Amino acid sequence: MELQKIVQAKNARAGEMFEQILNSELFPVERLSDQWRSAVATAVYNATPLSQKVGLGDFAKVLSVDVYEDGITLFQFGVLNNCLEAVSFNDLHLCSKKDYAQLMEETVINIKWYGERIAAIRKQIEIDVEQEFLMKATAGNGLRMVKGEA
Repeated sequence: MELQKIVQAKNARAGEMFEQILNSELFPVERLSDQWRSAVATAVYNATPLSQKVGLGDFAKVLSVDVYEDGITLFQFGVLNNCLEAVSFNDLHLCSKKDYAQLMEETVINIKWYGERIAAIRKQIEIDVEQEFLMKATAGNGLRMVKGEA
């Protein structure tokens, strides 16, 4: 039973850390073209919080971001990009199929980068949580991690 509590506590801590990073780390906006920004601005009008599986408050924060002026967090990028993926060529009112194809190519590249970044974050969180719980366990056993003095 004690092991189960530890696993649950680790998972809860990892979830907290992941949410904090997702909502604070900025997506590198230099990766986003004007075409992406324009298309996203149109795509969000066709989206709902329910369709994006986010709460009203979180969706409002996503809608309030100016993709031309503001930095966007990883979370905001994820929701905005999902909005973009959920609309058709006709919904976006793009000039040509070629423009739409270029937008989808850019989207695929950004999704790949995002997925790799999320994987790296999860891996680092796993390491950090293990270290945090090891330090707690060590402190709980009366042992203390001591920094060596020169």
